[in-house]
Amino acid sequence: MEDNKEIRIATPEEKLADIVLESIARHQYYMRMVRMGGDTFEELENTTDNDRQQIKARSLIRVVSIQRELLLHARPIVHHLEYSIWEKGDKTKPFEEDDNDYNNLLLCLKFLKHAGHLIRTADLTKTLADDFLIWKQTADGEKEARLTNNFYNMVDELEDCYEEIYKIMLTNGILTPTITQSQAKLKSSKVF
Repeated sequence: MEDNKEIRIATPEEKLADIVLESIARHQYYMRMVRMGGDTFEELENTTDNDRQQIKARSLIRVVSIQRELLLHARPIVHHLEYSIWEKGDKTKPFEEDDNDYNNLLLCLKFLKHAGHLIRTADLTKTLADDFLIWKQTADGEKEARLTNNFYNMVDELEDCYEEIYKIMLTNGILTPTITQSQAKLKSSKVF
């Protein structure tokens, strides 16, 4: 019996699409962790409220990391496309000052670096004002984990940043809207 196996060589675009889709799937997973503190209802039922709050806060840094990973893949492509457009244009401003998708990605990167720094240093400082998670003592003497406004503000800012990155990847052909969401959802259910 003859074994008919096809040898398939992926194009760079296909490889990049797979990498980006996997990153999107991990992003969706960690955003669920940020929002719910668990991935499945069984996990949520078997986890204490304090543990869920800690999982939510710890997942923020993973979201930052994944968004930076998406930027890592998108920036060279977007730079090439935007620089080509700028070169053919009137060049009234230097490329670095031009209003284009690449410079918007750099703004996202700047925000993500700052967000990562805030998250990493929050527990190291003595003040509670910069924390994302604080511990309060309840009336019956139990310790209770509470997420702060810093946490919720950071979640909102990370969602806005992701939207900008995603939009730029769509605009520049790194993603296509028809297959990404369904493929990412499928991958998301298999990632972990």
